[in-house]
Amino acid sequence: MPVYNGGKYIGEAIDSILNQTFTDFEFLIIDDGSTDSSREIILSYDDPRITLIVNNNNIGQANSLNRSLGQASGKYVARMDQDDISLPLRLERQVGFMEENPDIGVSGTFFSFINHKQKNVYHSYIRNPFVDNHELKAQLLFSSCLAHPTVILRNKVLRENNITYESEYEPAEDYRMWSKLSSITDFANIPEFLVLLREHNSQQSITNSIKQSVSANQVRGQIFRDFLGVNLSESQLNHHSRIAIGRFEDLNTNKLSDAEHWLEYLIQLNRVNSGYDEYALLNVISHIWYYFCINSTYLGRKTLRKFYSSPLYSGKGQRISQHISFFLKCCIKHRVHFS
Repeated sequence: MPVYNGGKYIGEAIDSILNQTFTDFEFLIIDDGSTDSSREIILSYDDPRITLIVNNNNIGQANSLNRSLGQASGKYVARMDQDDISLPLRLERQVGFMEENPDIGVSGTFFSFINHKQKNVYHSYIRNPFVDNHELKAQLLFSSCLAHPTVILRNKVLRENNITYESEYEPAEDYRMWSKLSSITDFANIPEFLVLLREHNSQQSITNSIKQSVSANQVRGQIFRDFLGVNLSESQLNHHSRIAIGRFEDLNTNKLSDAEHWLEYLIQLNRVNSGYDEYALLNVISHIWYYFCINSTYLGRKTLRKFYSSPLYSGKGQRISQHISFFLKCCIKHRVHFS
């Protein structure tokens, strides 16, 4: 668990790990040059499982994680963030899952969002993660497929393949790591809600949102080169990224058609290069198309017609209630307001 000025929530994060039902672990906490009370709070714990690693200067999350990976002696490495909460069964469930599935090198879990007061936060535009290995890898073409604070990794896979975090991709260093691991080992997500991800104004994903977007774009470009053998132009990559995120405030029917054509192009490109399992990619793209359209319901029945008439619509993956909600939102031209 890397820590940088996390004094406000770090006590809750530490408590959530120390109170796990699985107790046989070492807890490596890396203080990355904090200037607040973080270090004092960490030192206030008298638990032999905690090892504090202190960086004299702030070296960033990727380098801090690499420093702790070098010291991790366990069979598995689990990630944790300074402001999140692991539910009591998290490690027990994840270790048990990895023991039962030796081909899985990295797995995550489902997660919920909370605010600064530990109250649940709901986002209508966020779906539960994929769980299947092939679908998770296909998702990488669009976005990170594993929530970083939920993952457990097989230490042997990292060491034997010399896999570390790359600081040049920070703060999307996890996305880059998954892209490297995807050609080496299998992935999974445990369909249990085992981690609470906290949202607050000072978290890195908010303060570094522009940098994270740029870094994620770099990873997407690398994935296109590595897995589909294509070098995208900057405009193509930006277009792909906007579709991948699916969160627009300025959509029109022409842009809906452009997105549809681009996703169809990816399907054809994959058939030529065979970078991903075809069925898995089709399923991922079907979900991308659904969430792209449901965030475009303010275009009314034009979106409704476009969604159901598209070859990208598979008829699978959405519940009846979701179809009803989609229909009603199109009828009233509902506009999604992203937080």
